[in-house]
Amino acid sequence: MRGVALGSAFITVAFMAFKQYFKSRIGPDTSSYELREDIHLFGCNIGLIPLLLRLKLPPAQGEPCTWHLDLLSDLAVHPKYASSALVIDLKPKQSKTTLHLYELLDIWGSSHGGWTAILLHLNALFVDEDPSFVNINSFIRKDTEIMGPIYEFLYINGSVQEGRLSGKWTPPQSSPTNAPLLWPDDLKYFFTCIRDTTPDVLH
Repeated sequence: MRGVALGSAFITVAFMAFKQYFKSRIGPDTSSYELREDIHLFGCNIGLIPLLLRLKLPPAQGEPCTWHLDLLSDLAVHPKYASSALVIDLKPKQSKTTLHLYELLDIWGSSHGGWTAILLHLNALFVDEDPSFVNINSFIRKDTEIMGPIYEFLYINGSVQEGRLSGKWTPPQSSPTNAPLLWPDDLKYFFTCIRDTTPDVLH
């Protein structure tokens, strides 16, 4: 892996596609990805983030609330998602001309005021790749072909109240001004998460 990138949600979440892959190691430095299905990451009733977060919320937890989903371990204990990888197709509307696939590794959230600021930790599987050379239903990647770490900020309409999720837990509508506004406490929390997960990034 090489480099690091930090971003915010100027590429609207509504334009992304989310996919569940069966992931397995097929050698000391190679992983195999087999497409299982398209999934929803957001939405209080159908989203994977709310599904996994409900399993971790302490009773009576309210705002402010900071939380973390370690997808490697959190997916492993869920019967439907064991041995899975979550992959984001960043630009599905351009999939006929260029391919952008990113594996989602961690999700951190800071919930308060009815909203949740979110930090995504990703690795790039394909960036600006010619889709004619990739079968997105089944592919392999060597560790040296994967780029990261990459971090993305976004926010969603939803929070935590009395040990339950409140609100829709959906991203805002497409808008040129819908990039997340991060208050100091959010920034401190997220930068601590980045430093603890990938210590070399902030040096």
